[in-house]
Amino acid sequence: MKKIYRQFLFFVLLIFILPNKINASHIVGGALTYTYNGANNYTVMLKLYRDCSGIAFPANVTISVFQANGTLFAPSRNFIMPGGPIINIPAVLPPCATSPSVIPCVEERTYTLSVNLAPSPGGMHLLYALCCRNPSILNITTPGAIGETFYAFIPCYNNVWIEDFVLPNTTTVDIGPTAWTRTMGIVPPVTAQVNNGQFEIVGANNASNEWASQIIPIGAFPLGVNLSVNADRLGVMEGGDSLQIFYRLNGGPKTLFPVNGQLLGNFVTPAFATATGLIGTTIQICIRSKHNATSPASEIYLFDMVSVYNNAFVPNSNPSFNNLPPLFVCSTNTFALNQSATDLDGDVLVYSMYTPYSDAPIPTYSNNIAIMTPVTWVPAYSANSPFNSPAPSVTLNPGTGIMSGVALTNGQFVFGVKCQEWRGGVLLSETTRDYEVNTVTCPPFVPPPPVVGANTPLCVGQTLSLTASPVAGATYTWTGPNGFTSALQNPTIPAVTLLASGVYSVQAIVAGCAGLIGTVSVVVNPTPAAPVAGGTSPICAGQNINLTASLIAGATYSWTGPNTFTSNIQNPTVVGAGTVSAGVYSVNATVLGCKSPNGTVNIVVNPLPASPLAGANTPLCVGQTLSLTASPIAGATYTWTGPN
Repeated sequence: MKKIYRQFLFFVLLIFILPNKINASHIVGGALTYTYNGANNYTVMLKLYRDCSGIAFPANVTISVFQANGTLFAPSRNFIMPGGPIINIPAVLPPCATSPSVIPCVEERTYTLSVNLAPSPGGMHLLYALCCRNPSILNITTPGAIGETFYAFIPCYNNVWIEDFVLPNTTTVDIGPTAWTRTMGIVPPVTAQVNNGQFEIVGANNASNEWASQIIPIGAFPLGVNLSVNADRLGVMEGGDSLQIFYRLNGGPKTLFPVNGQLLGNFVTPAFATATGLIGTTIQICIRSKHNATSPASEIYLFDMVSVYNNAFVPNSNPSFNNLPPLFVCSTNTFALNQSATDLDGDVLVYSMYTPYSDAPIPTYSNNIAIMTPVTWVPAYSANSPFNSPAPSVTLNPGTGIMSGVALTNGQFVFGVKCQEWRGGVLLSETTRDYEVNTVTCPPFVPPPPVVGANTPLCVGQTLSLTASPVAGATYTWTGPNGFTSALQNPTIPAVTLLASGVYSVQAIVAGCAGLIGTVSVVVNPTPAAPVAGGTSPICAGQNINLTASLIAGATYSWTGPNTFTSNIQNPTVVGAGTVSAGVYSVNATVLGCKSPNGTVNIVVNPLPASPLAGANTPLCVGQTLSLTASPIAGATYTWTGPN
């Protein structure tokens, strides 16, 4: 860990030379990105968002550019970007919601500039900070007194060998993957050892010490390597005090780093020593400290971030978010916000929620990692639950950047989305979006229920016709008995069975929004059995025909027959039937409107024969035989009656 005095001195330094900190009330959020154009040229872009009622956007912004150890370049690489047009964030309603009664107003302004930034060992840190946030934010403490920090990292080179002294305190030798040794002088310092993430040399009169890395193979890098060391001091040094930073190429003589390799006396601290473009087979880094004859233990040298980088330049553009942030989120409505980004290099992008950064205190850069001061969440809020205390949390898909969830209450809430870019398993940089969103009440849009109808009751075998009244722009969803579904407005079911009886429901859907449900009850009645028909047959003309039909509970009957015979009586009679009444009689039964098949009976009506011509051998005498005669009638039998 870095010492407190370094943070203090760095803070004082930035107060006087860092013009990137601006006060602008009601800042809503932003993101800092860059695109590599080739030949050390980058297009840097800062997008800022503000409440329309807040202080105006700055006319321009100053981006600070830091070395790997967090110090400014000399000469400065800071640059000023002019502001572009101001646009309003459009309202995007979620499905099935209507506009809130009061629509928030948020503006976006983009600052951009193409700048030349020569590669630097360890890369470059880009930074912009401003104050203040909306005081009405609910999920962080003292929002009106803190601001935001926007950050981007340009990697420049991939590391080959790094010693950050992440070792136990008092370590004096390392035999691990990044091995090193230390050699005390004839007069040793009080201590020369690891202390809180740095190698620390505590002074003594005329003391000396040399730290040496292992011999590092670099033959696999045809463009050579770059070197860097972060050097520091405590106390006031005098003439004769020095910290020298060397390299040995291919086992040759020690050569001072060209930049800050010779740190004499009371040098400006911290100092970032570099050597670039070294081509060979091996490299070794040596750091020699000397204290003069009046060096108390308060004179201390420190160094860390002893690094070797492949001199093959890594061209890189960091990810850029694809979509505008939301103007508002409808509370109690499930949301899905697209926080995806595009990387021009095709790197693998991984998304996560993060705690947004405050603007103060300023970042530190321990081991070339920017360490920001996060905002403080109100208890039970968090990076993963920025809208609800403590739940439900949001879900951010790490592969797609889709953030989903629900905000249960109205208000203003800060959230942060981080997009990391990975290439070949190496983390190159990340883009963060810090944003404050309003959650508001959006009255729901619910289509009206359709008026539903059906041709009910009906009988087995008939066609059921369902109807729904028109709803503008709607599609329809029907469900019903026996697994029935349909997407038609007015569906039909042919040849229904008893299983079609029951309640049918229909819902109108407009623009994906499901309306209230309309229902109708349908009754399907069974078809009664055909009645058993009977009748008196055969009969003679002039006699009555007595027709019969078997009893069916609740039925009405309908008879038809010869000579236009009809009757609605179960057992009708044809009085004095003539031969025209002979033939087939049909009867059906109707129960609950459902007509049975016909039952039939065949009735025979025989005509009356003509009167025979009668004769006799009259007159005759007593004792004679009376002979009676009747004219022949085909098929007839005869019956005679007479005197006596």
